[in-house]
Amino acid sequence: MNRSILRIALFASVMTCVGLGIAGCGVQGTYKDKTGNVTMELKSDGKASFSMMGQTADCTYKADGDKVAVTCMGITTDFMKQSDGSLTPGPDSQFGALKKQ
Repeated sequence: MNRSILRIALFASVMTCVGLGIAGCGVQGTYKDKTGNVTMELKSDGKASFSMMGQTADCTYKADGDKVAVTCMGITTDFMKQSDGSLTPGPDSQFGALKKQ
């Protein structure tokens, strides 16, 4: 059931973030929502992980300008970087902004 929640959250979200032309360069790090229940880690090798409510999925990502496309369990979600460095999901998301830790 928790994997189902994770899939819905990933599918419903739209997010972006900054890259420097190299896949993911400049966006690596750990991001969390204000509750601490949602965590996304972007690694330097284009790999990522997304955790929600104790369930973690292995993912990949590509950065392009202010956008990062994260693919988990076959679902691609776009993230947007804000001026404060946080990543924000789209309006249909089940969670709020993810702040870099």
